[in-house]
Amino acid sequence: MSNRFYKPRNAAPVMDAADYVRGVRKASPVPHEERAQADVMRRIAALVATNPPAYADLWYTHHSPNEQASETRRKRNGALGVRAGHPDLVNYSPRTYAGRAWVAIGLELKISPNTPSSEQENYLMHLHRCGWFVEVVSAPDSQSLADATWQLLCEYLGLPASAWLPLMSSMQGKRGRR
Repeated sequence: MSNRFYKPRNAAPVMDAADYVRGVRKASPVPHEERAQADVMRRIAALVATNPPAYADLWYTHHSPNEQASETRRKRNGALGVRAGHPDLVNYSPRTYAGRAWVAIGLELKISPNTPSSEQENYLMHLHRCGWFVEVVSAPDSQSLADATWQLLCEYLGLPASAWLPLMSSMQGKRGRR
């Protein structure tokens, strides 16, 4: 054939410039809710490090991963008891908060306008019926979400504001990514 643009059969597909750019683009950034959750966990570690015995209850704030990346992991974790809808952060310390005795706290973090899924709502309702203080913490950005979650968790645990307030992002001035 005289056509110089002849493409033989079964040839490998040719990648154009747009495909190349998509192919080498960096991985997606961490979702804002995860960033806020990680920020809260860093604050917990920083405060506990100052006096571990005084903040032992705070240290046991926990996240149970219930996001599965693959069908195999979903099946494996399901067999181990992982359930969709589990709150992002839980703390099993019983407290009296807002005039009522609670057995524990469960916090679901959302960047607005995101809302809880039906599985999350069902899980939170179940925990509330079991005597848990549950809250969907919502904010427009990860920094505000971390601050609101941090404040609620510390207030629930009855920690003095003088301990946790310096770790609020608004008290630290402008800060970049850590």
